[in-house]
Amino acid sequence: MTATIEGLGTDEAIWKPWLTVDRWTELDLSAALDRRTVVVAAHPDDEVLGAGGLMMKLARMGCPMVVVWATDGEASH
Repeated sequence: MTATIEGLGTDEAIWKPWLTVDRWTELDLSAALDRRTVVVAAHPDDEVLGAGGLMMKLARMGCPMVVVWATDGEASH
């Protein structure tokens, strides 16, 4: 079964400005210092796609991290 994308989608002029760095404020992650972070994802690679930047920042701060996958992703295709 192949899914087909239908319609025109969202015009680039609408979504592209949303990606600019100056639109985002820096998260205050000081409360995470010396605390374990648990990232829960449906299956492997979802944690990177959904929270990869946050995980990188926390790792650089020396925060211990645990990743939990709900499945092995075998039935994803």
